[in-house]
Amino acid sequence: MIIIVIIKTIIDNVISVSLVTFVPMAKTRATKTKGKAKHPLLKRITNVATKVFIYFLLVSVFWVIALRFINPPITLLMVLRNIERKADGKPFKTEKNG
Repeated sequence: MIIIVIIKTIIDNVISVSLVTFVPMAKTRATKTKGKAKHPLLKRITNVATKVFIYFLLVSVFWVIALRFINPPITLLMVLRNIERKADGKPFKTEKNG
């Protein structure tokens, strides 16, 4: 019975000592977080710019892969050439060559 009381006392002391040592560590972590947050606007701008860059990169790769297998009925170049033809007084041409 005495051995159990001694072990319980030792365990309680270890737990209380470990709790005391963790309190200052928690405070130092909070101060480190404040130190890292010196430029939150710069970090936010960098994150947004990175996400926009990755988005445009992925979208362009997706369109290249999609248009590799899909034959579009009309392209922007065809539309621009028809506008130029209309400006020259020629009729519209909507069929593709080759």
